[in-house]
Amino acid sequence: MTGVSAKQITLALDLRAARLAAGFRTYKEAAAAAHLTTSALWFIETVKNRAKPTTVLALTAVYGCEPEPARRLVALAEEISKEKRDAGYIAAAPKEFADYLRLESESSEISSYEAEVIPGLLQTREYQRALLAAGLEPPVAGVVERLVELRAERQRAMLESGRRITFVINEAALHRMVGGREVLLAQLCRLLELWEHPALEIRVLPFGIGAHPGLGVYCTLLQFDQHLGAEGEPYKVAFLEMNRANDLVTDPDLTLKYQRTFERVADLSSNAEESRRLIATVKERLAS
Repeated sequence: MTGVSAKQITLALDLRAARLAAGFRTYKEAAAAAHLTTSALWFIETVKNRAKPTTVLALTAVYGCEPEPARRLVALAEEISKEKRDAGYIAAAPKEFADYLRLESESSEISSYEAEVIPGLLQTREYQRALLAAGLEPPVAGVVERLVELRAERQRAMLESGRRITFVINEAALHRMVGGREVLLAQLCRLLELWEHPALEIRVLPFGIGAHPGLGVYCTLLQFDQHLGAEGEPYKVAFLEMNRANDLVTDPDLTLKYQRTFERVADLSSNAEESRRLIATVKERLAS
């Protein structure tokens, strides 16, 4: 595996915290003290490159870390260097999406807000095919089926994992005629079937809310069992999914902003039972 992992993000954020605690406000001064280039340190803290154990050892010495925290960070760097290669649907995914899928598979809890369409983990195969066909550069038939199979593999892995997953779906997605009437009807039936899943919570943000903090934001928050520091809080990362580009946000301050946005949107959404009734009503109208 050469992409981003949860342990790699933990190490990067802990090294950043150690740098700031040591009084190094810029990459340049910290890198000079550790005999690194500024870009090398920047790549480590922004999770662009992996830090070698020897580099982590040098940084902990420069930052004046206590022996135990220093040993923990060096051990973490050694674990990262031994991480296995990706397999299954993650290995087959495009590079720009593989990092997210890897982190998703390593997460302990997922929170997702979707404004335009039904979230990928809840989509039927026909719904997926319709979305792929509607893209600016639709893939050829064989590729479409491969992507649908990979999505199905991902769905099975995540839904069978038992991790807590919360979805907030804008009501607009329930009405958007993706694939036509029959495809959308089957998709709404699928949502109602998944309602019984013990680890899933599906909530709808109704039209009546009007303007809200989630306008223009389509994000997924991943929470991990790893903690920042020896006794810190479990950390989160935010994944922003857009039509032509995706962005993985690891900075704690920025992630907190997206977390607050999701929490506000979730507070405004209907509760689980009201959401179920709303989906059932849309389904019944579509079926009549």
